[in-house]
Amino acid sequence: MDKYFKTVSILIFILSYLFSKGEVIDIKELDFYDGAVYKPRANIPYTGYGFIKYFNGQNKLYGYYENGKKQGEWVERFKVEQDCIDCGDIKTIGKYKDGLKEGEWKEFYEDGEPYETLKTLMHYSNGEPIGTWIYFKFCYLNRKKDRLELEDGTPVNSLNIVEKRKVFKK
Repeated sequence: MDKYFKTVSILIFILSYLFSKGEVIDIKELDFYDGAVYKPRANIPYTGYGFIKYFNGQNKLYGYYENGKKQGEWVERFKVEQDCIDCGDIKTIGKYKDGLKEGEWKEFYEDGEPYETLKTLMHYSNGEPIGTWIYFKFCYLNRKKDRLELEDGTPVNSLNIVEKRKVFKK
């Protein structure tokens, strides 16, 4: 009984915390204009959590809006064929500040452990790509990562590069 009470208490605390930070709404239901999102059929910038789901009900993308702008951590997940809401390995994870990408962003390959399958490590400031971006090309035969580093879009360091990608234009 004590274990049941603790579990219910924790669940109530988490739900109250989430709902205290605003609503939870499907992003497809929000209105987009003037560079912000608004509550449906209202002229009020949306504050709360937004999500997009796959057809099987699994979360695809979710994060927080503040005054109509993406804010804080946003997560995109790969689709899995399971009946669960928050399943699937992370595809992309990063933070927004006032609607613009900020800080470190990570993109992952679809299979395996996230830190063994890091695909891209990116950095942003005020929505603009900055600094060193690192692309990994994972070779499944020898379990080795090839690496390409770019500084402001120019290759600066490469180890066993199999594939080069264009990062961004200045």
